Amino acid sequence: MTKCAECPFRGGKKVLSKGNPDSCKYVLVGEAPGRNEVFKGEPFVGETGTLLAAFLRQKGLDLHSEDFYLMNAMSCLVKNKKKTPQAVECCRDRVIAELHSINQDATIVAMGRFARDSVFGPQREGIMAWRGWHTWEGRYVYVTVHPSFYLYNPDEAPMLIKDIKRFVRGKQPQIGPFELREPKDFPAAVGKYVGYVLDTHDKLRWFIRRMHEVPIEERGYVAVDLETDQVDFQRDRILCMSVAFREGEGFIIPDSLLYEDGHTFVTRGWDRDKWHRFLEDKRYRQGTYLKPDIHTRVLLESLFAVPHYRWVGHNSKFDMRFLKGQLGVYNAHCDDDTIHMHYVLDERKGGHGLKPLADDYFDVGDYEHDLFNYITKKSGHYSGIPREVLYRYNLMDTECTLRLAKALEAELKQEGLYEWPYLNVLMYADEMLLDAEITGMYVDWEENLRIEHEELMPEIRKLVRELREMTNNQSFNPNSSQQVNKFVYDVLKFPVVSARTRAGGHHVTGRSTQKAILDAWEKMHELGELPVPESSWEFIVKLKEFRHLRKLLGSYVRKWRKYRGTDDRVHTSFLLRGTVTGRLSATDPPMQTIPSKVTDRWGPMVANMHKAQPGWVLMYADYSQAELMTGAGLSSDEFMIKTFQTEGADYHSEVARAAFGENFTRDQRQACKKLTFGWLYGGNAREIALDALQFDGPVAERFAHEWDQMFPGMVKWRAEQGKKMLRQGYVESIYGRRRRQVLITDRNVGKAQRIAINSPLQSAVSDFVLLSATELYHRFKRTDYARVVLLIHDSLILEVREDKIDKVKRIMQKVMLDVPSRKFPHIPFQAEVKVSTQLGDLT
Repeated sequence: MTKCAECPFRGGKKVLSKGNPDSCKYVLVGEAPGRNEVFKGEPFVGETGTLLAAFLRQKGLDLHSEDFYLMNAMSCLVKNKKKTPQAVECCRDRVIAELHSINQDATIVAMGRFARDSVFGPQREGIMAWRGWHTWEGRYVYVTVHPSFYLYNPDEAPMLIKDIKRFVRGKQPQIGPFELREPKDFPAAVGKYVGYVLDTHDKLRWFIRRMHEVPIEERGYVAVDLETDQVDFQRDRILCMSVAFREGEGFIIPDSLLYEDGHTFVTRGWDRDKWHRFLEDKRYRQGTYLKPDIHTRVLLESLFAVPHYRWVGHNSKFDMRFLKGQLGVYNAHCDDDTIHMHYVLDERKGGHGLKPLADDYFDVGDYEHDLFNYITKKSGHYSGIPREVLYRYNLMDTECTLRLAKALEAELKQEGLYEWPYLNVLMYADEMLLDAEITGMYVDWEENLRIEHEELMPEIRKLVRELREMTNNQSFNPNSSQQVNKFVYDVLKFPVVSARTRAGGHHVTGRSTQKAILDAWEKMHELGELPVPESSWEFIVKLKEFRHLRKLLGSYVRKWRKYRGTDDRVHTSFLLRGTVTGRLSATDPPMQTIPSKVTDRWGPMVANMHKAQPGWVLMYADYSQAELMTGAGLSSDEFMIKTFQTEGADYHSEVARAAFGENFTRDQRQACKKLTFGWLYGGNAREIALDALQFDGPVAERFAHEWDQMFPGMVKWRAEQGKKMLRQGYVESIYGRRRRQVLITDRNVGKAQRIAINSPLQSAVSDFVLLSATELYHRFKRTDYARVVLLIHDSLILEVREDKIDKVKRIMQKVMLDVPSRKFPHIPFQAEVKVSTQLGDLT
């Protein structure tokens, strides 16, 4: 059946398939045998086979048992990757014939691009676009990446666990599509997927009665989801709202019922000019065209007040911003959020979207694809989608959310993560963050314009002139990386170096002037190791300043205007799932990245355009040395604890005194400070002493040894954390957050051990701030003189009425100290509270 004579790999030893074709349950189609498989004459016995077998064992399955039939898309060793597609085609008839001869009830799993192509024929799309269930000659085939992918990308190993779950359970029954009906046809026949359109007040009242009629003991989750034209809760219209409390049925509330105008907002056929006129119209910019229907608002308040239900959404904070912030439904809320549920189970960035999760759990496929017949991209205006299409899509969202909530709750409880951290950290903080988003932070827009036109632009023009003079080229463009690189490397003769980026940890090499390279040159310059004259270095100084000011102008001053609310405030979106350690992040706009370096007059100037409204102040509190104190609490290190408990002691000075003696120098104190933080977050003391402190080899060796002797408690804790990670594949914070490394190989074992040390520290400090902000929110929730407006890493900011400053300050400081003291009562945490009308004066 094969075309061996035409195969580019002919003449090699064939590795035949293995297993019982009549009784197997799973058929695994790999790509090609490796050297181990060729040597042993068996498929799936190499490195990737060993990896797959280990993950299958976790699910109680034996790869080499009679349950599995093992085969490859190619029978021979691959000798030239470029010729692999040709070899796959030569072997394809053999693959198809084998699949036909195998038990027709067995599940076929195609692992990798070439395995997929051997079953379905050559395909243009990448393998990730194909991941999931497909049909081939009336049979379901599960397509996924090849296991070797995880050897090079061990952080992605949770996807392998999901794939195994999916093909073991088999293809799930189809969900939907939904049929739209009138409430008079309620209830639908069993097994039908039906959506009821509630387009009158009487129909909405009927629905609320239905919810009341459900016996209390049967009340559970109620899923809610909105479809909005775009994402601005002050200006963009809600198009429909879907609610579901039973699987298979949902209820649509259209915008014609939500707004006073009583009509459906449809923009199909609008050209670019009409959209431009609409978006520039004063009524849109001020949000006055959105007048909620008062009767519907009262009914929605009654809906959210029906007792003994648990309201759930996916990324529910987005929907609640519209319901509370636009329609004024004061009690709109979600008790649960499936995006938070999944984040607790898998803390990695990304992968928390409703559609991929619903596909992983329920095999729903891509039910969103119909929308793109009417909009060009996900960020398009949804008002251009026919309502029946949008309603069915909205109903699928609530159906999947309802099912996900049940499945994820069960997993959280099984893992012991439901109470902590899910309910008592993430969901506890969710309401506080929602109200902080709706409140927003006031910006002085006249100052915003002044900074651009009177401060930044004149300075930028001046720097451009100076750079052109230095290059002796009046057409030189400092924004052009090609022109900059040519001048820096060919004229100024700067050396080609390699540098690691701070954010992504990637190496930058070659002729580049990225920030990481400029920083590397700056370090060489400080050490006197940069082989260029001082006049050449002056060009880099000017270039860095130019780029800094250009970023301030584009990323903060001008960009902020895009987010100007109808109330002259900016309303950021806080992401509880923004980082792997649980540290809060913010986007649209990224308020946590507002520059504030006191050594730079521009950063505080930009920060200071954020102000308190007249008659109010901003109250800022942050922890002092929180990571160090948390490390002392976690490790019970005697030296650290004693130092913190000594009144008036400066921690870094005490460390320098212990390391260098009473007459330590300022540079030695700074060296100890660098080592402290590098070591605290998982670094090796010797490597830090060599690289960051520039100690000689023998000196670094001796210093590292003495350092470890100084902190025996921390050394022991670090070792224990590393062992935990290697043993169980995760470590846990004091509030129950897990940082996982489910696959540890030679490639990432060092990273896993560093994660085991730094994650519990970062996570604890982040949660101290988050829980403090939440307690303060609940303390002041029913008052009119204090509200949470912003959280920035290890600090939080309230907006406080001027006549309540002293009262709020006392409460704020007490809460900030109480929260960490409940975990570490023997550590004297410190929190500083500052007050100003401008943000830049505080941060």
